[in-house]
Amino acid sequence: MRGRVRLLEVHEAVPEEIPDVLGPVRHAEDYQLESNTLRPHEVLAWNRSHGVHTGLADPFAPNCPEPEDLSVA
Repeated sequence: MRGRVRLLEVHEAVPEEIPDVLGPVRHAEDYQLESNTLRPHEVLAWNRSHGVHTGLADPFAPNCPEPEDLSVA
């Protein structure tokens, strides 16, 4: 019984240590939005996953600029 009481005391102390409980949820939602709409993915031929899933981009057609020749003549 003593072990259960101690566990309850520790559990009650955890919410006080986290100032904003929903902060990690908002962070995860922001990351998912960025990952799906802003960041291109190599496995999708450098297209954004949102564009591929909505049919706006072809996952097999690269969406990256052609490399520039920077050699000095």
